[in-house]
Amino acid sequence: MYLTLAIAAVFWIGAWFVTRKLRSFVGGMNAPRDIREEESLTKRVAMAGFGVLSPMGNPQENLATVFKFGRKDGRTDGSATVFQATAGWRYGFILVVPLLAWFAVYIESQTNLGGQTPYNFYLMVAGVMLYTGVYIWRFRLVIDGIDMTCTSHLLMTRHFDLTKLTRAETKQDGYTLYFENTRKIAIPRFLEGHDLLRDFLIGQLEDNGH
Repeated sequence: MYLTLAIAAVFWIGAWFVTRKLRSFVGGMNAPRDIREEESLTKRVAMAGFGVLSPMGNPQENLATVFKFGRKDGRTDGSATVFQATAGWRYGFILVVPLLAWFAVYIESQTNLGGQTPYNFYLMVAGVMLYTGVYIWRFRLVIDGIDMTCTSHLLMTRHFDLTKLTRAETKQDGYTLYFENTRKIAIPRFLEGHDLLRDFLIGQLEDNGH
């Protein structure tokens, strides 16, 4: 039973990785696009086709369904609106950690691959997982009028004037906001109040004449 679960986990994670890479290889479909643009028909058809042809469906879409789970509106704090990671993303990520840890222990103790993987590799993976978990739980994006504060990938709080927003691009895992003076900030996709935030950014771009 454990071997079956391990094999299933490997195939699922592998299929998820392949799905991510497929977006980059098929006609440059993974190129950033303006936040106001919808996904191209070619891209939607390709992803739908992958889901139909793959015996495991589309793991990336399945994972997105889990990560989206949670509040549909941003939280309020006085006059400010606070956007943070969805419950699905926060707790879904936590569930992935013990699965990967168990799988590593299984590989090292129950298969002939034990001892062949450098421990530095496990330390690196553990570091990445720890950082990602901290980022997910610490992330806050707060909008109060034209002022925006946002947690960066360095886990620092950065401040922006929304009247200086010049461009917003959609990427695979979220958005990148560009401001005057070459300033920019990356925002993850799985946030409470995602649709509200997207509509607000589009309206702000139009108010700024972009």
